[in-house]
Amino acid sequence: MAKGIEVENKARVNDLAAVEKMLPADARFLDEIDYADTYFTFQNIEGYTYERFRLREFSDRAIVTAKEDIASVDCATSREYEFEVSDPDAFRNFARLFGFRELIRKRKEGKRFRVPSGREGDRPATVELVRVEGLGDFVEIEVMVDSEAMIEGAESRVMALLADLGILESALEPRAYTLLLYEQSGAAK
Repeated sequence: MAKGIEVENKARVNDLAAVEKMLPADARFLDEIDYADTYFTFQNIEGYTYERFRLREFSDRAIVTAKEDIASVDCATSREYEFEVSDPDAFRNFARLFGFRELIRKRKEGKRFRVPSGREGDRPATVELVRVEGLGDFVEIEVMVDSEAMIEGAESRVMALLADLGILESALEPRAYTLLLYEQSGAAK
């Protein structure tokens, strides 16, 4: 099922608690996050690739997500397609049997907040303050929109929230977590 268009950006941070204190007064705590992602790609593709899909496992459920990139200026923008699976191990075997291999694993934990829109027509933003195992601490800001016509406004909202949190442009991390983990593993050499 198509979930909409995700417009997001992330930045490295040194102090998650300090960033949390900078959240707007109307930010609302949503939940704690703790999940493990396994990314799959075709067995015949060597090395790192963006041709992939993700199995995300929570403590009580699992979902598969594929992202279709959409060109944008300031943020990572993609249309998401996802569905729930009842048996992650069976799904892993299914993927392997149909020609997919594991590309990379990622573990993320932290907190999620919802920041309501402050202006007419703006969408609420989701702010994640997370630790990615092996990579460190990050703030992620995401705005979901329904159409490509709304992307530019969502990008502006994401970038403004990052600035409000005191995040400098030099702290932005344009590379995917999976690429960072892949490079760190030494597999890229």
